[in-house]
Amino acid sequence: MTFNQGGTYTGYGVPPGGDPGQGTEYGVWQREPGSHNYSNRAVFYSYTAEGDFDGRGEATEAIQLTTSRQLHWYWHGPDLRR
Repeated sequence: MTFNQGGTYTGYGVPPGGDPGQGTEYGVWQREPGSHNYSNRAVFYSYTAEGDFDGRGEATEAIQLTTSRQLHWYWHGPDLRR
């Protein structure tokens, strides 16, 4: 995941054993009350190993920055639509 200044982010949703080219994520993030708390809303698309569209999902996540290089996030979703 790459969190951009201004509140957008991009990333790759890679299931265990998956290929980074099989899923992309796009979303927005915002700061939440409390120390180092954030949330984001994501839309992600997945593809088969052959490159065919496999589905679309949406999720909301709560994120807590624990150090300058580590974060923990809590997934609320997905709402997978095929």
